[in-house]
Amino acid sequence: MLRQGDGDHVMNANDLHMMEVAALHDTERDDYDLKTLPGSSVSDLDESALKQYLAKCRNQSRRLGQINDDSKILELTGVTSSSGELTYAGLYSLGFYPQAKLPALSITAAVQLPSDGTGRRIKNLKHFDGPAPALLEDSMEWVRENISSDRTYNESGHLVQESEIPMTAIREVIANALIHRDLGPDTVGAGKRVEIRITQDALVIESPGGLKGVSVSQLESSNLSKAAVNQRLYEHAKRTVTSDGHAVVEGEGGGILEVFQATRYANLRQPKLINSGVSFKVIFRRKKTAEHTFSSPPEPTPSQVSANADATKTSDLRLPHGKNVSIVFASVAEENKTIQEIMDATQLSEGQVRYALKPLLASGWIDMIGGQGNASTIYSSTTLPNND
Repeated sequence: MLRQGDGDHVMNANDLHMMEVAALHDTERDDYDLKTLPGSSVSDLDESALKQYLAKCRNQSRRLGQINDDSKILELTGVTSSSGELTYAGLYSLGFYPQAKLPALSITAAVQLPSDGTGRRIKNLKHFDGPAPALLEDSMEWVRENISSDRTYNESGHLVQESEIPMTAIREVIANALIHRDLGPDTVGAGKRVEIRITQDALVIESPGGLKGVSVSQLESSNLSKAAVNQRLYEHAKRTVTSDGHAVVEGEGGGILEVFQATRYANLRQPKLINSGVSFKVIFRRKKTAEHTFSSPPEPTPSQVSANADATKTSDLRLPHGKNVSIVFASVAEENKTIQEIMDATQLSEGQVRYALKPLLASGWIDMIGGQGNASTIYSSTTLPNND
């Protein structure tokens, strides 16, 4: 039986075969990312991406940098076979249109609607194509457009749009879904794609194929855990980039821990990881675990704030959480100040001051009089609310 969101289901032949393959020792499994595509060649690759890839190969490896023959580098790094045919990894990472030969190497995304009696189940259905970097970039943009965002202040004090789920965490999970998906006949051959769904309560990202070489508990632990399902594709992903110049994956294996940290900082529950053996699913909960107000931070010392009485008073307020928040608020509550004057009064760095100001500004405890980046901009405390 296969447990899914809507109950237990009898496994089909493909799923059963995948479970049998998963039970094999690593040395008994096929390297599907090295499987070649008859009739394919470098002419199927994206010229711009290929040029960039070869440059990175030569720049990042002293040995590859000694090779002048492009075709030899492509063979050595698993983009092509010795006969010049493309591998699955080569087509997936660098192909102009990989879906012409392998349609399953794509992403399907949709917003799922609650049942309202109209029969309408989804909206904004989208099928993404192109190589892995394009799939990552296009699906990220789709997610950004289909989840909500709030206006907030960043560490520099600038007003920015902030997604309800950290986009850095979403990027990491989608990239992993693309690169660590199963490339065998039971998934690619059966047309199974990476799936992204947005519901009222969650963002769900599902990748064909279960975990290999690592468990859910290992991923959730504080120890660095990494195991590349597709070793050549994983190496390609470190040398292929999106339009912003960032590699598809960093290659250090710490991404899942960063996902947990980013969601925790955003007051979201830790994403749920589900490994069924035939697929791997990550569920981001959209509802925050608490409001953006927290218990008061530690009381400032007299050396940090001259007005100790004001500092003591702020410790009783329900201030937004953040290191040095009460210190900065006490300083501004004493007297309107510029950034430099707050720094002088609190002995904090400019970055610390701006970081503390962000939640104070966002929650209305402090007003900014002037413009961003203006040295003469004044920060003043607002009228204190009645907390009776």
